[in-house]
Amino acid sequence: MKAGDIEMQRVDINFPPRVGAHAYYDKRFMLHESHVVDLNKYKTAIITTDKHTRVGCHYSMPYINKPSDKNSIYLGKIKEIHKITMNGLTFSYKTYTYHKADELNRQKDKTNLENKTLLTERQQSWETLGLNIDDESKR
Repeated sequence: MKAGDIEMQRVDINFPPRVGAHAYYDKRFMLHESHVVDLNKYKTAIITTDKHTRVGCHYSMPYINKPSDKNSIYLGKIKEIHKITMNGLTFSYKTYTYHKADELNRQKDKTNLENKTLLTERQQSWETLGLNIDDESKR
């Protein structure tokens, strides 16, 4: 198995890591010349914890977990996230959160537009039938 093929399967594992959660480093993800890693799948973050300053983190969990294998290293509780690398790109955490919020707002706007369109179509269909929407709400 190549390091890039390792997938996180637990539900409580978070990437990008979350401030206040417990950080972990997985040695199987370590970039090394003997490893073949697909950079489109490689995910890491540079964080500061209560035990370390600016270390690499592969995931976080809401609680301290004693890893069953020797590949995971507990880094401490996350105080700050500096950078994120995912899909072959590295960017600051502030940039990531800004773009993520922008994406969520666009999805919200799209949903609102779809709902408004449905309401308009409903009004038009009622008008076609010769009924008033207010008449329906009085029933």
